[in-house]
Order: sequence, then structure tokens, then C-alpha cells
Amino acid sequence: GEFLGQVDLQLQLNSVKIKAVSLLPTQSLPCDAAFESEMQPFNDQVRELWQKPVGQVEDHPDLNTQVIVTDFARRELTLANFVTDALVERMQSRGFAVDFAMIDASALKCGLPYHNHLTYGDCFEVMPYADTLRVYTLTGRQVLGLLVDNARRVDKPGYPDLERGFLQFSQQVRYTLDPNKGSVRDF
Repeated sequence: GEFLGQVDLQLQLNSVKIKAVSLLPTQSLPCDAAFESEMQPFNDQVRELWQKPVGQVEDHPDLNTQVIVTDFARRELTLANFVTDALVERMQSRGFAVDFAMIDASALKCGLPYHNHLTYGDCFEVMPYADTLRVYTLTGRQVLGLLVDNARRVDKPGYPDLERGFLQFSQQVRYTLDPNKGSVRDF
């Protein structure tokens, strides 16, 4: 929500031409006072929900933002394990026969702040994206192919941190990557 895209088009009988494309910082846009007034009760409700405690966070080094940002494509993350395990539990409790869950590590924007109460707002900060939950049926060969492909995506020591779509899995799927092996075939 930091920018609003603007495209100026020139419409003619049989064609459309793009005249200009720009990003407008939303901070510089004029405020619509009537809309703001109408939205205030909703904003108050959201602010109240945002601050509602939903649990507690223990002081754990794997939960801080620095670890999430630097290690998201190098290894399993405690926070990603929690998210994927929760997905499995929720899906199974709703009658879906799922064997495991996975998320792209980049789905985690930050870690959890260490304090006594975890709030709904803290949870939203960790995963603020409108991601889609998909259920697939895979063969054993397809799962193996997925794991081999994921191994190729891991950030290697000494290389820059890049988002390559590294997947994090729930507790039902565990494997070890050995950076000393010569190739993924040795996996």
C-alpha cells in the first residue's frame, strides 16, 4: 500500500496506446475526509483485534527477524516449522486428508518479537501476504522430485542470499542437505 500505480491510456477507434506509467506514493495523495470518517469505526475494531493477545512467545534465537531474513533459504526454520505444522493440524481438523504442508520460505516477512503476549497483529506482521492455500495429490516420485528441486534452491555458503523459492516443510517431511556432496544426484 505504499504506492498506487497510474497508467495513462490513449484510446482510439482500433487501438490503445500507453502514454505514461508511474507509481504515486500514497503518502502524497490527498485524504478523503468523508471516507476516513466512514471507515473510523472499522479501523477502531481492527486496532482492537490487532492488539488482542493470542499466545506467548518464548525467547528463542530462531524466532528473531535476523534469522528469518538471513537463513530462510539455507535451512529449516523453527517459525516455518510451526506454520507448516499448524497448516497440517488445521486442515486435518477440518476433514482434509493431508500428509504434509509446505510454504515458500519467503512467506515469512519477519520473526516474532519476544515479549509476554503474542498479538494478532504480530502474527499478521510475520505473514502479511494474501497467500493461497492449495491442496495437491502427489505420487512418491513427484515428492522426491520436489525434494531434489528444493535441494537445488538452497543458498550455498559464501553465495549471496537469493530468493529461489526454497520450501519449508511440516514435521512429516524431513531430509538432510549435505553441502559437501558434489551434486544433487548424491542426495
